[in-house]
Amino acid sequence: MTELTKKLEWVEGWGMAVGGAGYVFRPTDAGGVADALDVARATNSPVALRGAGCSYGDAALRPESVVLDMSGLDRVLRWDPESGVVDLEPGVSLRSLWRLTLGDGWWPPVVTGTMEPTIGGALAMNVHGKNNWRRGTLGEHCLELDLVVPGGTTKTISEDYDPELFHAVVGSFGQLGIITRARIQMKKVRSGLLEVKAVAAPDLESMLRLTDEAKDEWEYVVGWIDAFARGKNLGRGLLHFARHLDEGEDP
Repeated sequence: MTELTKKLEWVEGWGMAVGGAGYVFRPTDAGGVADALDVARATNSPVALRGAGCSYGDAALRPESVVLDMSGLDRVLRWDPESGVVDLEPGVSLRSLWRLTLGDGWWPPVVTGTMEPTIGGALAMNVHGKNNWRRGTLGEHCLELDLVVPGGTTKTISEDYDPELFHAVVGSFGQLGIITRARIQMKKVRSGLLEVKAVAAPDLESMLRLTDEAKDEWEYVVGWIDAFARGKNLGRGLLHFARHLDEGEDP
């Protein structure tokens, strides 16, 4: 346990409402991931995975466990501006990804409400965005994964090669293995600017109707409901619609 004790740190969730002490390892390659798993096996310790730590609750926490902080695997391995396909390590953040690709006219097909999450964490949670009905989840745009399985070996999986494991890994919270490389298909855009429209909805019926009507015209739709409103104002709130500017619209 001496090696573990040296790595004992306090780890918190994003909202800082929950936390716990864990044995934090910070690998920088697949070999380091395998080494951390060896330690976990030798000490009979459970393993928790952590990217940017942006989960609202305790998904990246497990007290007295081996915590694999994957933020050190943050390299873009290959970027093809013609096809929009990118190979990257799991610690690359959404912010770093779009800063790389936007100048070439590509944007992540699915983004969260903040740019801080890592690609590995986003795939582990299979996150959705404000365009969920149109683009689905991030996992639907993942083409291939390198996965370090609990035994320490690396497997390459995709829709064509071991599709059952591939689909099980996306959204598995890291319980089936640890992503060390992901291949993502980006979305073509004409501009880094968006048109954004804010609309107030006086009640729940209006909120739902406006949301439904906006889906054909806008790429992103998000709404906030006033949970304190009562009576005829029940369900009132604010909606934001957004879409990427088309070719020629960018001033």
